[in-house]
Amino acid sequence: MEDLIRADNRGMQELLRGIPNEMLKKALKTADPLVQNKFYSAMSQRAASILKDDIAVMTAPKPDEIEAAEMLILKTAKELIKEEKLTLTEAGDED
Repeated sequence: MEDLIRADNRGMQELLRGIPNEMLKKALKTADPLVQNKFYSAMSQRAASILKDDIAVMTAPKPDEIEAAEMLILKTAKELIKEEKLTLTEAGDED
């Protein structure tokens, strides 16, 4: 998930459209703050504020729920990279 920090904002917006909100909340609940901020920066201020509030009050998801949410995000990101709708700013692993 940390590689998504290098994603372009337009690509992040495409990624956000492809992720169900509940899965996004589970993945971001325990994510690195840099990863969280990357997602929030691709959203409107209002949407980011609502998401932050929802995450703050939710109970911690189970590890397998977090992993499933992260895998969905990464799978969607890889598809968008293949479709050239999401790009990373530096060369590196696709994960």
